[in-house]
Amino acid sequence: MKRRRMLGLLAASALPLPAAAQKTASADPRRLLVSIRDIGHRTDPAGLSAVLDLLTAAMIPVNLVPAAGEEGMDPQANGEIFTLVSNYTRRFPGLIGLAARCGRPGDLPPYDIARQGFMARQALHRLMPEAPPFCTVLACSGPIAEGDTAVLAGAGFRTLLVLPAVAAPVRVTGSPQDVLVVTGGEPLGFPDAGTVFARRHLGQYRHLVFSAPEAGTATPAAIVAGLSAFSHQLREETTSARRVSLLASEVALRNHAGFRRRLALHLFEPDPRLEEDAAALEVFARMLTRAEIPYSKGPDLPLSDTAERPTGLCWMELTNPGLRHPSPSHLSRLDQNGAGEASGWRLQAGAGAGIPVGLASARADSFGLNAQAMQMLPVLLSVRTESESAEALATDFPLSCEGVITVSPAAIRSDYARAALLRMITKLRVLPGNHLTTLPALAADLLPRDPFLPAVLRARGLRLSAGTEAGRPDPSRYGDAHDLMEDARAAWSYFSGLTNRTTGLCPATVQTGGGAGSVQDRLTMWEAGSHINALMAAADLGLIAAEEFSARCKRLLKTLSRAANGPLRLPPETISSSTGKGSSRFNAFDTGRLLLALDRLRRYRLAPPDVAALVASWDFSSILRQRHLHSWRDGAFVDEYRSNYSDYVAVGFRRWAYDVASPFDSLRLQDNADQQIALLRLVEQFGPLGIEPTFLHLLEIGPERCALTLADCLSALLRDAAADYGHPVAPSESPVNQVPWFTYQGFRLRTDPEPWMVTAGFADTTVYDSGFLARLRATSSKAAYLLHAVRPDTDSAKLTAQVRQKARRAGGFDSAIFVADGQSTEGYTDLNTNAVILTAICRMFADQS
Repeated sequence: MKRRRMLGLLAASALPLPAAAQKTASADPRRLLVSIRDIGHRTDPAGLSAVLDLLTAAMIPVNLVPAAGEEGMDPQANGEIFTLVSNYTRRFPGLIGLAARCGRPGDLPPYDIARQGFMARQALHRLMPEAPPFCTVLACSGPIAEGDTAVLAGAGFRTLLVLPAVAAPVRVTGSPQDVLVVTGGEPLGFPDAGTVFARRHLGQYRHLVFSAPEAGTATPAAIVAGLSAFSHQLREETTSARRVSLLASEVALRNHAGFRRRLALHLFEPDPRLEEDAAALEVFARMLTRAEIPYSKGPDLPLSDTAERPTGLCWMELTNPGLRHPSPSHLSRLDQNGAGEASGWRLQAGAGAGIPVGLASARADSFGLNAQAMQMLPVLLSVRTESESAEALATDFPLSCEGVITVSPAAIRSDYARAALLRMITKLRVLPGNHLTTLPALAADLLPRDPFLPAVLRARGLRLSAGTEAGRPDPSRYGDAHDLMEDARAAWSYFSGLTNRTTGLCPATVQTGGGAGSVQDRLTMWEAGSHINALMAAADLGLIAAEEFSARCKRLLKTLSRAANGPLRLPPETISSSTGKGSSRFNAFDTGRLLLALDRLRRYRLAPPDVAALVASWDFSSILRQRHLHSWRDGAFVDEYRSNYSDYVAVGFRRWAYDVASPFDSLRLQDNADQQIALLRLVEQFGPLGIEPTFLHLLEIGPERCALTLADCLSALLRDAAADYGHPVAPSESPVNQVPWFTYQGFRLRTDPEPWMVTAGFADTTVYDSGFLARLRATSSKAAYLLHAVRPDTDSAKLTAQVRQKARRAGGFDSAIFVADGQSTEGYTDLNTNAVILTAICRMFADQS
């Protein structure tokens, strides 16, 4: 009814129809953009249809922008309105332009901005699957830094339309080689359109932004009056060459700075058995080389219609993925072994860091970086037969779109087909703005320069390579059983020689040899948990009999049961190994490890009867606040939620039915690159990541999504570090035999020329020179065995051999080996090191059996 009413008013009005084409200006006319935003389920279809009829009748280009968020992106709720929009875009090409819609990309890092572009295109496709392909305009809210816009080109966008909340001057910024950004404009009601030119405006651009829901709330008469007056005035402006109206997609083409689009020419490699095709490809490649036309060659890939689940991928190896400009080295095939997710692909052994690249059809649901960080590039032209080679001469490429031209060997078998195709490519090269390149170069150019993406790419290269499946160690790589058993005896000697016969405890650290005695008599609950693990490992390895195991456990547990001190009924932060007296403080992290060990103990074949009663005697409900663990220090609770240890220790409390939150909880819902990069960003906030607690998690708890992701990243960083130092290394938390006596060592996960960080123990408030701490970089003895138990390979075998040679002593293993001089901590050993080595060796023997 409303649409008929408006059309009646339109017919009764004196609305003139302008000339079929706007007059070309000899000078540089001012430019006008018209947009209708927030199209969604609150938009009246009849009202919007009437408005579009008015604008198209007056030959006024208009950009249509969906509503943001769920309101605009739900196909079911918006089916009718976007069927209408889709019909108008097909009926009026060049007058009705579409924009995809995202939120506020300016608040996000580069990887997330690229993903916003991908998801915006995907959402637009879901709303209008039959709409014309190659939408190049993305609308958003809020500003975005100029340097961050280039990543949107990977999703096929060339113009970013920043919708104004209030009236502001229009600015067009950015490089036409990537993405132009249009900011500013005038929010306007349809009835007020006739007043636009009465307001003085000096800028080169003007952007009028109408709200789609108003098409159903304003009166038809007011809308017709406003748009009629606006059309009259615009016609006068255009016929006098003072102004030209255009779509947002045309801004890049009309901008003073010029325009460039990249077209990648890619030749599919033939089946090696087809000699004719191989010869044809070589002839055509020589023709391209003589014509100085760049091209690439690679595996024949099927075109994908669903960008999240590509039907074919190739692996583009990058020689320097962490640098500002990653350099592609070569393409190789990725073999599918599943449903197309990251775990469903396999890569040949030895592949380096890189990114999977797929080819998307023109009708694909999206382009760019999908949730698995696979780069999906649009194919603008696919030449697969000789007849298509001839037809390619007449091909009209989508204006302003970047993408790939693929050529199959079957399309260039004859001299005629090769010549025809070469003429077409030469014609494309000389067209203004076109820049021919290779598929790897295009994919590398479009890769977001995000500081955390290289870690994910390196880790995935290792994971997809044959023989590096996360969480599945190959027992045959553990080495000689006799050597491992001697290692276990050396580690057990720490406990057999230092356990107090009354308390059942060992000191935390000891200087062995030369008559030196205990260095640190007090131990933490972390170390108490390690001691329990060591007892179970010793019994399983046959180092102690069942009776001795039971006696040792009984003394240790009895001491723990009496150690609670202070106002809370909780395990103490530290306890004296000689007297059994505990401190008045409580440490949630250390207790989490103790609870994990006690959980293993109660399930153990030689489990003592009173483990559950001991845990029940402690009041852990008092240290849980909003599911966060809290420690008790100096008369106050301290929130321990934000730490790289929080996820590991949370499992310990959960095993005893305490509902404890972990900062990683929301990051294990999906196994994709989005979640992995979010995890790395979070971990980076907490500090450097060492072998512990990640590999402890895998050893003691088992495979888990976040732990596996971090282990993959650590494995890749360890490989890089081994190349830098000339030998394998294994940083982790470790005592050292000099000030500051205890260090946390690990890697930064973001791109950094010096990723290995060393910090002093959390209780040490001394400010140390960074160079001094760097000289304390060391391979942790226990970390070497942890690596070898969980991810055995050539490097871990070298590490354990080095530790065995330099750090194994009669009274236990030295804690660490310094990287700078290759010297160990010279008889300075500790409970944790020997307990973890025992537990790791026990795991190796269990895997072998």
